[in-house]
Amino acid sequence: ESHTSWTSHSSSRLLFNTLLLNAGPVVGTLLSDIVPMFTVCLNPEKDPELRLKFFSLLSKLSVDSANTINSTSEFPQHSRTVLVDCIIPNLVWRAGRVAIAIRTAAISTLWAILHADLLPVETCNSTLKDLLTQ
Repeated sequence: ESHTSWTSHSSSRLLFNTLLLNAGPVVGTLLSDIVPMFTVCLNPEKDPELRLKFFSLLSKLSVDSANTINSTSEFPQHSRTVLVDCIIPNLVWRAGRVAIAIRTAAISTLWAILHADLLPVETCNSTLKDLLTQ
């Protein structure tokens, strides 16, 4: 089953989640494979519950970034993609409780990434306008 067809209940998605949370520093060596999967699964057209699960995963990985997503110090190279393609599209205002939950998860994930110092100044500066208009 490809990540493009995952739902929040997919066994492959659960396995992916478990592997990333337990892989430790190996996660940092696989960013070129992992980030595109996050981009697909955090697309605003995807199931909201799936997006919530992926935001939770990304937040957890960000909290211990030195031992996970930034173990090789390469995450900042992918940070623009994560911010522009994963987080910002989910910050766009939409009506409803589900949309509120998605926006809250997206902003919490952004906070975790900022708190872990994973966004280079250049990325922050170049995306500030996009962030402020959301």
